[in-house]
Amino acid sequence: MEFQINGEPHYGWMGILPGDGFAIRMDIVDWAYEALPQTPLRAWQIPEPSGALLVLGAFLLMALRHAR
Repeated sequence: MEFQINGEPHYGWMGILPGDGFAIRMDIVDWAYEALPQTPLRAWQIPEPSGALLVLGAFLLMALRHAR
């Protein structure tokens, strides 16, 4: 999919499944988009997390191990 943020094209994907019964409905089961404008994103590709998120994740894992 393509959409605009601040007038610049961004790309992403959505995983959808048909809804129950005869309703015209779709359920979104997965999604992702690229935060950098004009940067392609392949279907089912997840953007790489930032360094801050990796540090936070490592801290949380250490805290959980220490709590045991």
